[in-house]
Amino acid sequence: MTVNFRGYVFNDAGTAVSGASVKLLETGTTTQEGSTVTTDSNGLWNFAETDQDRYDVEITSGTSVRRIRWNDQISLMELDVRNNAAATTPAATFTNLTNSTSNQVAILRGANSTRADNDEIYISFELADSGGDLDEFARISAVATDVTAGSEDGALVFYVADTDSSGDLQEAFRIASSTGGTISQTFTSDSITFGSGSDTDIVLNFNANTADGVLTWMEDEDYFQFSDDILMSTAERINLRDTAIYIYSSADGQLDLVADTEIQIAATTIDINGAVALSGAITGATDITLSGELDAATLDISGAVDIAGTTNLDAVDIDGNVQIDGTVTVGVDDTGKDVKFFGATASAYLLWDESADKLLTAGAAVVDIVKDKLLIGGTAVTTTAAELNVLDAVSAGTVTASLGVVVDSNKDIGTFRNITLSGELDAGSLDVSGDADIDGTANLDAVDIDGAVQIDNTVTVGVDDTGYDVKFFGATASAYMLWDESTDDLVLAGAANLYFYDAGGGEKISSDGTDFTFNSGNDFVFVAGGNEFKYQVAGETLVRIQDTSNSVTTTIIAGTSAGAIGTTTAHNFQIWQAGDNRLTISSSGATWAFQQATTINTSTGALTLGPANASLLFTGTLAVTGSRVTQSYHTNLTSTNAVTVDSSETVKHNIEDYKNDALSIVRDMSVVTYDHDEWLDDSESKRLGVIAESVQEPLALDEIERPDGTKYPGINTYGLETLLVRAMQQIDKRLEKAGI
Repeated sequence: MTVNFRGYVFNDAGTAVSGASVKLLETGTTTQEGSTVTTDSNGLWNFAETDQDRYDVEITSGTSVRRIRWNDQISLMELDVRNNAAATTPAATFTNLTNSTSNQVAILRGANSTRADNDEIYISFELADSGGDLDEFARISAVATDVTAGSEDGALVFYVADTDSSGDLQEAFRIASSTGGTISQTFTSDSITFGSGSDTDIVLNFNANTADGVLTWMEDEDYFQFSDDILMSTAERINLRDTAIYIYSSADGQLDLVADTEIQIAATTIDINGAVALSGAITGATDITLSGELDAATLDISGAVDIAGTTNLDAVDIDGNVQIDGTVTVGVDDTGKDVKFFGATASAYLLWDESADKLLTAGAAVVDIVKDKLLIGGTAVTTTAAELNVLDAVSAGTVTASLGVVVDSNKDIGTFRNITLSGELDAGSLDVSGDADIDGTANLDAVDIDGAVQIDNTVTVGVDDTGYDVKFFGATASAYMLWDESTDDLVLAGAANLYFYDAGGGEKISSDGTDFTFNSGNDFVFVAGGNEFKYQVAGETLVRIQDTSNSVTTTIIAGTSAGAIGTTTAHNFQIWQAGDNRLTISSSGATWAFQQATTINTSTGALTLGPANASLLFTGTLAVTGSRVTQSYHTNLTSTNAVTVDSSETVKHNIEDYKNDALSIVRDMSVVTYDHDEWLDDSESKRLGVIAESVQEPLALDEIERPDGTKYPGINTYGLETLLVRAMQQIDKRLEKAGI
């Protein structure tokens, strides 16, 4: 902490002394701290010393020397300390430099001669209000609550200004002592807030001599945690939600849980070690475990009862179904009990008669035993009652009419082992483990085949004019092939496709319900017996490929007129590759639009654009690798990116600087406005251009052919652009030479 020293020097006449030397000395010595300072024109001097020690101040002006000593003592009636050095520089600092663990820094005294209880001294905290007046906003008072010599008690009271504009101070907090040395704190406010608002628990510790207590607000869990017991010494209650739901003790030894509607105990196990006295019904319980006896006048259980031990019932009347998952034993060995099962018919029952040791049927009751479920000596009887009846009076090895046949010890009946039927085999079911060889017609009402079927001959379904549906399902839901007899159609439904050669090659025909798609892993080959292939939409031919005298012509047709795209309205012709539209030919303005980067190789000839109003539109990069592109019939060549023309020296030879006067050539060109001939452009719009006949080589191009076979000259636009560059270079040199 920095210690600030500051003062003024005046002479006896009250005039400020300027230039006086001021030193900071260790008290009682001549050892100087820091540097010497001089007073300014106002007589002001100051030091800022970080070493907290004891110092004298020595002031020298001429031959006059004065000291302000550290151990000077003064007595003042009133001290008014005012500091405007800085907001963080204290106006008063009190330091006890004694090297001790407990140092007294200041004493605030009150010398009231009355020496009565509740005498007090206080410190006021005043701040300016909005009107500029100094008001007391807070106060700390020391109160002598008991001034009796030898048993003094005191209190430290904190006051704050109230909010009712009366200007009074209200007690907020009191720390007081009382007889016996007991310390108490009193909060006289209606609201107390603990905690800093951070994401931490808040702990209240209660420290006593033999035991402590802790009350913790668990911030993350959002509840209070008590580390010790809570004692309600009287019949006071803990209310929940409202005063109708509470926990309390109405009498010593008794705990009361009270609710105006319901008490719900939600636990997997409820362990009650004492007797339970219920004055009402138990409803909605899941599991109740009793270590003692359940004694009740009646027991009404709407759900299941699980009793692990023995249930000793004097009489049982069961009105519903009974599910028994263990052994049922009636009586004990040598002492049985009758067991009777009644049926729905009067006097019909099944009786275990314990006196006769028999299972009896009475009245219309019968014993119906499922085949294979009757055991004799542990062996199942696999025959049926009807089968048993046909064996009555049967002799083994002989055949008797209307009776069963029993083979002899050799598994023979008479002298044969095989059975040959000259009539019909009529059975409820036929299970053949081997092959069935049927030479005639198998007339089957329904066939369910679970295995593979090998058919070595023709399969015919229905007869002529009367067919039947045939459906083949696939492994995908709703995918099947159907021969629909009502419409005489073969239908591929769902995800079913028609593949050719094999599925791996990708050659298939498919439909998503809207579009009809042909897929080929390689080429599409269409073979026709005639000389013409047509593509029609709504009965109208749009594309025709025609072979006439070994000359193949591909024609895009509008109605019956060849040479345009579309019908009565504009249509597009597009070429796609790898999911991208590569070329669109539109009948609207006869635009050829290249959608991707495009290379046009004209090395074997010129690319000629026409007719009138036709255009090439490139949305990608255009690279022309041949000799030239000829625009005829006033076509438009448009690209949204760069139009690249081969101009590298690596593809050129005989390179020489152009030395002709480009300016004179440009000056001799005829720049005119004009209208096109109607056959070339019927837009009737005025155009600006150059007359080809007025240009010189090498700007002149080969002649362009008209539809009637006649020719007319064109202009090399790339050469014209290059000539203009040369002309600009000539102009630049002339301007430079002229100093412009």
